[in-house]
Amino acid sequence: MNNTLSSSPAAPAGDRSMLVGTGAVLGAVLVAAASLIALRPPDGPACTTATSLKVVAAPAVAATVQAITRSEIDASCVAVRVIARSSADTAADLAEDTDPPALWIADSAIWPALARETAATRGAAPPAIEEHPPIALSPLVVVAAPRDAERLGAGGGAPSWQELIAGPVDTTIGDPVVTTEGLSTLLVVRRLLGNPDGTPRPELVGALLTVGQDAVSSMQLAYDRMRTADNGLAFTASEQSVLAHNEAANRPDVVAVYPREGTVAMEYLPVRVSRPGEPAGTAEAARVVEEALRSSAATAALRAAGFRSPDGLFAGEPPAAAGVTAARPELVPLPRVDEAREVLRTWGAVNLDVRMLVVIDVSGSMDEAAGNGQTRIELARDAALTALGLYPDSTDVGLWAFSVGQRPPDDWVELMPMGPVGPRRQVLGAAFASLPARTDGATGLNDTVLAAVRALRGSFDARRVNTVVLLTDGRNEDPAGIAEAELLAELRAAAAADPGRPVPVMPVGLGPDVDFPALQRIAEATGGKAYLARDPADIRGAFLDAIIQRRCRPAC
Repeated sequence: MNNTLSSSPAAPAGDRSMLVGTGAVLGAVLVAAASLIALRPPDGPACTTATSLKVVAAPAVAATVQAITRSEIDASCVAVRVIARSSADTAADLAEDTDPPALWIADSAIWPALARETAATRGAAPPAIEEHPPIALSPLVVVAAPRDAERLGAGGGAPSWQELIAGPVDTTIGDPVVTTEGLSTLLVVRRLLGNPDGTPRPELVGALLTVGQDAVSSMQLAYDRMRTADNGLAFTASEQSVLAHNEAANRPDVVAVYPREGTVAMEYLPVRVSRPGEPAGTAEAARVVEEALRSSAATAALRAAGFRSPDGLFAGEPPAAAGVTAARPELVPLPRVDEAREVLRTWGAVNLDVRMLVVIDVSGSMDEAAGNGQTRIELARDAALTALGLYPDSTDVGLWAFSVGQRPPDDWVELMPMGPVGPRRQVLGAAFASLPARTDGATGLNDTVLAAVRALRGSFDARRVNTVVLLTDGRNEDPAGIAEAELLAELRAAAAADPGRPVPVMPVGLGPDVDFPALQRIAEATGGKAYLARDPADIRGAFLDAIIQRRCRPAC
C-alpha cells in the first residue's frame, strides 16, 4: 500500500498549509525518520497480510507522523494511512463517523474529552476514546512582528495576557470552535478574568468582544493578515508554528511572546479510538504505531520539526532566526473539560447577533450630580457609549428617551430607530449626546417598559437576541399610566403566550432614589436581570453582562 499523506476534503485550506513541510524542516524530519529501524526484526517471520490502520493527526504534526511511520513501520505488516485533520473537526466527526480512525494524534487533551462526552450521547455503540501520554508539546505563545513585540513589552519585561488583549497592537485569535489555539487562549483568559465560581466577569466578555470581532478560522490566515495590518497584529499560535514560519521565510519574520502569568501547552498525544467490530489486529497495529512514535529517532524527528519534548524542554538551542526562546516557559495546568464547555458557551453568546433597544431616563432628576463630576444623565450617556463601542458592527441598536410628557400622550420618544451600529456609529453618538438637553419632567417608567417590549416583540428577529436595556434613577411617576401590577401581568402573559420570542428587560438603576425592587420585578417578569449601578464601570458591566445572560435565553 502506498502510504501517502492525505488531507480530509473538509479540512480548512489554512490548516493544511500549516503542515510542517518547509524544505529544511521537513528535510530534517525525513533524515531523522530514515534512521529508524523497523519494529519487526529483520530476521523475524514475514507478514502475510498487512493490517490497515487509519491515523488522523493534527495538521502541524501530520507530516512528521507520516515520515516516521513510513520509515519505522514495515508496510507489509501495518499499512498506515495518515490523514491531516484539525482536532476540532475530528472531535466532531467521532460522534457520527462510521469509520473513525484507530489512532488520533490530537493537539490538546481537551478535544478527546469533549469528543468522549459528545459521542456518549449519540449512537448505540459510540467509539471508545482513550488518551495516552503526549509525544511532544508546543507552548501557546503570542505571535507578533519584532517591532510589535517591543511595543507589547514597552513597560519592561513580559506583558500580561490582559495587556496583550487591550494593548497598543491590534489582536485577534483563532475561532475557538475550530482551532485549538483559539480555545486554549479563551481558557487562559477565562482563568485570569473569570469569577471564582467559574462564571465570566464583564471584563472577560469585553475581552472576548475585543479579540473575537475578527477571529480567524485558521492560524495561517492570521499569519497572512499580519503582512497588511496597518497597526500591526498580534495573535496566539503554537510556538512550533513560529519556528515553521520563520524557517519558510529564512529570517526572523515573527517572534514568540511569552506572557508573564504563564501559558498552556498544546500537547500532541496519541488517542486510541476503538469501536465494536473493528477488524482483527487493529489494536496491535495501533500499539505498534504508537511505539514507533515514542522511539528515540521519532523524538529526534519531532524536535527537528520544532516541537518540544513532553517535559517542555528543547533538545539544543534554537537557531538565532527561530524567534523563540529555549527556556522552558511557565506552563499552567490544562483546564478541565467543563471549563472548555463553559467558555465555548460564553463565546457563542458573545458572537450571537443582537438587537438592543437602549431606553434612557431623561426625567429632571437625571440632572443631579452622580458623585464623579458628572450628572447622572452624562454618566449614563458616556457609559452606554463606551459599552456599545465594544459591540460588533453587525449589532442592531435603537435609542429611546423617556419622561412624562416627552412626546404627549406617550412618555417616550424614539431618537434612533433600530439599525446596525456599523454605518451609524457617528449619528448614534450624536443621538446620545443630545440626551442632557432633554432632561425634564417626571419618570414615566411603566408605560415606557411596556411600549419597549411591545416594539421589540412586534419586530422580533428570530436570528438575533432581542433585548431591552433600560437606565433610570427613579420610580414610576405617571399616575395616568399603567399600574405596576397590570404591567407585570401583561409582561408575564406575553412571555407565556409566545416563549419562543423572548424579550428580556435589563433595567439599570442609578442613584439612591431608584425603586430597585420594582426594576427587579420587571426583569423577572421578562426573564431579564436588574442591575444597581454606582459608577460608570457598573453601567458598562451591565451592558456586557447582558451578553452573558444571553447564554441561557430564554430559560435563565
